[in-house]
Amino acid sequence: MSSGGGRWSAAAAAGVALVGILGAAAVVLSPRKAADPTSFVGHHGYRFRLTPRTTAENLVTSAFRDETKTSEVVFVHPRAMTGEEVFRTPESSYTARGILRLEVNPNSAYPDKVQPRLLEAFRFAAESTLRERGQPFSVQELEGAPLPGFALEIGGPAPVTQVFLKGRSFHYLLTGDRRMMALHEILSSLEDAPR
Repeated sequence: MSSGGGRWSAAAAAGVALVGILGAAAVVLSPRKAADPTSFVGHHGYRFRLTPRTTAENLVTSAFRDETKTSEVVFVHPRAMTGEEVFRTPESSYTARGILRLEVNPNSAYPDKVQPRLLEAFRFAAESTLRERGQPFSVQELEGAPLPGFALEIGGPAPVTQVFLKGRSFHYLLTGDRRMMALHEILSSLEDAPR
């Protein structure tokens, strides 16, 4: 979760609230690059296609005391950008720089009673946060996506799209500009982690 020039995304705020309840441990960063230039395979085995002009880099983070609850953050960006440039770019500049961020977290990081209704919980938390801030937004159900989910279109000086998807064992949060071809490529090709 990252701040966008001092402004946290609704998803990040929702995640921080849930992590705060559960108790996070120290974060261990280990950068990794995709080996195949046409697709990306994540730490947990999920995969998606890249556009010809993009590449992906990830950080595997151990965000919880239980090491089996590993989180991952993947940045999809133009091939001409360095990883350092990507990691230093605030969320409010993702659209201008052509960056997408995919956060992948295990559903097991949340209490058993929350897991069946995880999408509802994220939607409620995100909508509540945005209403409280007075930020304009709209919610769209996803049709034809490989996993159940919804998209938040967040308005303001730096509009952003956040797509929430729930798989069998992991949930995915994709942040970027809905007009970017890379976002549509990821949404149309995302294959859930096998476990």
